[in-house]
Amino acid sequence: MSPSKPANRVQTAYLGLGGNLGDRRALLSEALARLAAAPEVRIARVSPVYETAALVLPGQPPQPDFLNLVVEIETTLVAHALLDACLAIEHHLGRIRRERWGARTIDLDLLLFGTETLADDRLTIPHPRLHERAFVLAPLADLVPDLVVAGAAIRTHLIRVDRTGVTLRPDLALAPPALLEEIELPCPPHEFFATLAHRDHAFFLDSGLSSGGLGAYSFIGFDPFLIFRAKNNEITLTRGGHAIPPSATSPLTTLQSLLQRHRSATPICHLISDKSSSAFAAPALPFTGGAVGFFSYELCTQLETLPRVRPDDLPEIPDCEFAFYDAFIAHEHATARTWLVANPVVSSPAAALLARLRSALALPLAPNATPPRANPVCHLISDKPDFPIGSKPSANFDFATYSEAISRIKRYIAAGDVYQVNLTQRFETPLFVRLCADRQQLARTFSYVARPPHRNASDQRHPPALPRSRRRRPSRHRTPRQRKGPRRAPHDRRPRTQ
Repeated sequence: MSPSKPANRVQTAYLGLGGNLGDRRALLSEALARLAAAPEVRIARVSPVYETAALVLPGQPPQPDFLNLVVEIETTLVAHALLDACLAIEHHLGRIRRERWGARTIDLDLLLFGTETLADDRLTIPHPRLHERAFVLAPLADLVPDLVVAGAAIRTHLIRVDRTGVTLRPDLALAPPALLEEIELPCPPHEFFATLAHRDHAFFLDSGLSSGGLGAYSFIGFDPFLIFRAKNNEITLTRGGHAIPPSATSPLTTLQSLLQRHRSATPICHLISDKSSSAFAAPALPFTGGAVGFFSYELCTQLETLPRVRPDDLPEIPDCEFAFYDAFIAHEHATARTWLVANPVVSSPAAALLARLRSALALPLAPNATPPRANPVCHLISDKPDFPIGSKPSANFDFATYSEAISRIKRYIAAGDVYQVNLTQRFETPLFVRLCADRQQLARTFSYVARPPHRNASDQRHPPALPRSRRRRPSRHRTPRQRKGPRRAPHDRRPRTQ
């Protein structure tokens, strides 16, 4: 097989990165980003960072200390092609080879490539001095301590070598980078979302509206790699359309396990661009991928034993649902800039995630789409809509049942059984063009009026329900105790309801 061609199967390889010139941590971070941007490479794990005293030959002047780490990657490249990719990154980041063991901006060494052994005039695998160097063994042992190389496990080699001058630097830790690619949206993000709303678990998330228009950022995502749903004590996990068994029987415990499994240190966003101007620097996005979803009030049964006081009138709505995303679209309203964001936390390389997002940009636009602009302002309805006859909103309470519920609440409060009740009335109505162009327009209208800190328009096929509350009623045989709650003046004997 030609060295320039990809391999037929995925190989796990380990690279040693180091440097002692310039901004050492920033150069390591940039090298990780360029490595992640390679179409045939996925960064799986990054070791802690170590600071190491420089090794110098007799007669060489002293050098600054190195920063070193080891990165575990998955690649379809053959060994020589991976070496070429590493050399290209070194060249781009200013590596100049003048002398052996000289100071350098960045160094990428191919340490291990699957189980292969290779020796030619360009490359030797495993690296011939791997088992002799503490600054390589220490970070490699953090990833694969039991991997056998040169007749012994990595941890055993580490015990045998001198670790003087090799210091762990947790304050300089690096994570697999989130990659950004700047693009131009053909229309405002809320209109572009209309072309993607049919995709699996599509979401539109942004900051709340202000008097000047939309908030700082809008995020668009679709096709999650994992979906978690819980209803009562039933847990459903779906990956790639296939059900997988949960790791625990409790919904909250299962969700906590999933969040920990797919969590990493806050990644540094790297903009894939050769422009050096600060105007084109990567933004500090508040969201770089992860879980998007909701908790309903019904999930409180996982924290406290409460009676089921009435039947579930919305059985199709889960108590909790979260979808996990490793790629999405981010838009900054103040500058009208848009980025594709890839934060690979599972199996897909960052380049493949960016390619999937690019394909979404080729979708046809929604009818009557308007050109993009900075700070688009939501057009609100200035008068009340006229509902067609027979299409007025329906509610889960009529006047008689609502009045009866209020009377019962007053009796419970007067008897000392409860101190507060949240009674929710839910209204439903079809959407009409006169009312709102689409559900996203309706969400924007509500956001403008209520102005919450954040809002979310979810998959239109599974719109989230308005929250419901249960009446909490302690036993009448217990002595009432002072509880935190609303206060009233001594002369005010009227029961309070909320």
